[in-house]
Amino acid sequence: MNKKEIKDILDTIDILKYIAERGQKELKNFSHYLAVFGFYAAINVFLTLITKNHLLWLYTLPLAFFFSSIHIAGPIPALLVWTASTLITIIIAISPLPKFFLSISIGIIAFLSYYLLYSYSIKKGKNKVYNIKTAIIPKIGLLWGFTMFLTFYILSICAKIIGSSNVNNITTILYSYAIGICFFATGIIIPFFYILALLQTLLVPLIYYLNPKLGYSLYGILSLIMGIYGIYIIKRK
Repeated sequence: MNKKEIKDILDTIDILKYIAERGQKELKNFSHYLAVFGFYAAINVFLTLITKNHLLWLYTLPLAFFFSSIHIAGPIPALLVWTASTLITIIIAISPLPKFFLSISIGIIAFLSYYLLYSYSIKKGKNKVYNIKTAIIPKIGLLWGFTMFLTFYILSICAKIIGSSNVNNITTILYSYAIGICFFATGIIIPFFYILALLQTLLVPLIYYLNPKLGYSLYGILSLIMGIYGIYIIKRK
């Protein structure tokens, strides 16, 4: 083996090492979302079981957005962006526009807010631009966001067609299916989530059919596990 071949091997090792380190950093960044939204869902399940007020999911969503984005650009930029986004959303919510338009607005505003924070952090050197062709984790994150707000949008349409009381009976099952899809996608980078995906898509709907409160509670437990696992990845060296 000549010197050139040895150099090529060492260069390849350095590149693979760089990719692995970049992947671990991306995974830790993604885990902030798993942690925050896992606890967000678990806490709201617990609160709504007590208060019966399912609007708490909507009221506490800005807090979840804020805490999930502190790692991107810092607390002050995150606070400013989400405060402005929340005010815009409130204005839309109290306007005479159809209610399903609110779900579309939340999705668009959330996407633009995250995009603004990432753009700011890249400009300040806190984050690097993702390679769209090779970066897997950002695509999984987009899938999560798109699936969640598309589900919200579909439920808003259903409420208009069959009434809010009837929609409430299928909300947990529909979200369980949507999150199960996201869990399967997350399993590509965190295999443990394949197990959560099976439980979320197969077990939660069945338990909910037999006992709605118990099924709803299991939905919260799986969310709590997601949150705990997110913290585990963040803290892991």
